[in-house]
Amino acid sequence: MLRHAWLVLIVINLAVAWWGWQREQEESAGLGLMLPALADQRLLMGHEMAASSLQQRAEEAQKACLGVMLGSEALAKTWLGWLQSKGVAATMVRYAEAASPDYWVYLETRDVTQRQSWLEKLSAEGIDAYVIDAGQLKGFISIGRFTRRSAADYVQATVSALGLRPLIYSIDHASEQWMLRVDSTYADTWAEIIAGLPAKDQQQMQLSKILCN
Repeated sequence: MLRHAWLVLIVINLAVAWWGWQREQEESAGLGLMLPALADQRLLMGHEMAASSLQQRAEEAQKACLGVMLGSEALAKTWLGWLQSKGVAATMVRYAEAASPDYWVYLETRDVTQRQSWLEKLSAEGIDAYVIDAGQLKGFISIGRFTRRSAADYVQATVSALGLRPLIYSIDHASEQWMLRVDSTYADTWAEIIAGLPAKDQQQMQLSKILCN
């Protein structure tokens, strides 16, 4: 009996040892799977921090400049001379902003007889057309100018259905402004600098903030 009891104890001990070894193997495998995930997470956090730092540096690089915004180069030069006469160190900077183009639908012809024939044909269809008298399209037939490309495309298709070949000319516009840029140290004394000007000029010479070019 004692011999059998010892055998049972040995078997139990072996089973417990085997179970413990299996647990260690499973935990090691789980840790092995977790480590790459943790590494990926740290790498992602590093990328996010780098991107955030880059964005912050970009925003700092685009700091606002202080100055007076004017509508023409001639006006900017006039006021630049006035500021310099007051001892204000200023620089003149051009700002241009692209605007939506116009679309001009026209018929291209240099032949007087053909031009008259086309005008009569368009008029018969109720289309108000005329001969352009100046600019790049001088001598051609204007069918219409439009601010939307879709409208120009529609008119082009309508006239094409009459057997004519209208073209579309894009006219680009740009709104141009000039800035008399001054140092931020003038912000506190600007009212005194322009105090002697008429009210209208004082309003025009108000300081503005704009992103530096």
